[in-house]
Amino acid sequence: MRAALTNRYATVRPFLALLGESKALDAASAGKRVLAGVRGLPALARRKVGVKPLLPREVDDKLVPPA
Repeated sequence: MRAALTNRYATVRPFLALLGESKALDAASAGKRVLAGVRGLPALARRKVGVKPLLPREVDDKLVPPA
């Protein structure tokens, strides 16, 4: 599944910033955690994780379970 998602990343990446601006996720109280995670995606996507790896505090483990 993760390999399939990796293949789609180039298609989805340009929309990450727009998704964070969406009011649809604000509509439900359960969406607040998701919206906060989505709003941080553009900054994380720009990082070169080989140079500066993601830290556990930068990833909400309730949204992204461990591999």
